[in-house]
Amino acid sequence: MTDPVGGQVEDAALARAQRRLRAEMGFYIHLAVYACIIAFLVFLNMRTGSPWWFFWPAFGWGIGIAVHGLSVFGLNGAARDWKQRRLRELIVEERGRR
Repeated sequence: MTDPVGGQVEDAALARAQRRLRAEMGFYIHLAVYACIIAFLVFLNMRTGSPWWFFWPAFGWGIGIAVHGLSVFGLNGAARDWKQRRLRELIVEERGRR
């Protein structure tokens, strides 16, 4: 026999894990596209013989990659830990209002 509450907790954990997996996959796809496009821009820049301009798109897009990585992985889990702590605080606060 299964516990309905336990089943709901498991379902919620599975849903969160699936969301995190999709977020991580999205980041790695973003990183792979970045690497391919920047490599192509380096090649193009070398073929044209012009001054090194590929640094600018690499730098700008690199900032986007860094922000995306932080949003997915956080600062060594610091953001995730803070969210969990804050959620517990809010639950305690809400229980006190009843």
